[in-house]
Amino acid sequence: MKLKINGFRADGVLVIPKSARYELEIDAKGKLDLFTFETCHREEISENAGEGGLFGNRKHVERSFIPNSPLETEGACPVRLGGYERDKGRHSWAFVDFEDLTATLPAELKCNGNTTNTRGVSACQSRSGLIQQITFPVKTIVNPETGCSMPRPSDLMTYRFNMSPKECVYNFMEQGAPNREHRLTTLGYDGILIREQ
Repeated sequence: MKLKINGFRADGVLVIPKSARYELEIDAKGKLDLFTFETCHREEISENAGEGGLFGNRKHVERSFIPNSPLETEGACPVRLGGYERDKGRHSWAFVDFEDLTATLPAELKCNGNTTNTRGVSACQSRSGLIQQITFPVKTIVNPETGCSMPRPSDLMTYRFNMSPKECVYNFMEQGAPNREHRLTTLGYDGILIREQ
């Protein structure tokens, strides 16, 4: 899905600053018969919204999102979007995470051919098995989510890793004061990403 949220744009994965309100514009690859909006707190399912409704032209969604405080405003609470087309079986998805006051350790992320400087929260989507890299300006310790692994580099700053075939969250902590944190979410896939037809 192509995303535009509060003026920030991306294709599939986006990390943006926290806000009290988000204006979302979403363009799906296929026609939308079903649209899902999920956070750590809510799941909303829209089916058969039709022309001029939520779906607009059946490929475009516009909506507002006001996070429920504190459930959706404190800590990690990303948004997962899903678009499903009944006739051709095409599906598209997106992942949105938000910068966080508790995660402020900057990093350079090399993900799927792109290099991004991040401010404490990052996300990477790529085919599983491909090599990605995250580099910090200081030594860190990593705490991977259960079932996910991250090789420990000798310098404790530059982590090269093979993309896992699922969603993984890695929490990095700066060694020594001021103990800043960084949250990296990886989204690995095995299939072909949907293409416009």
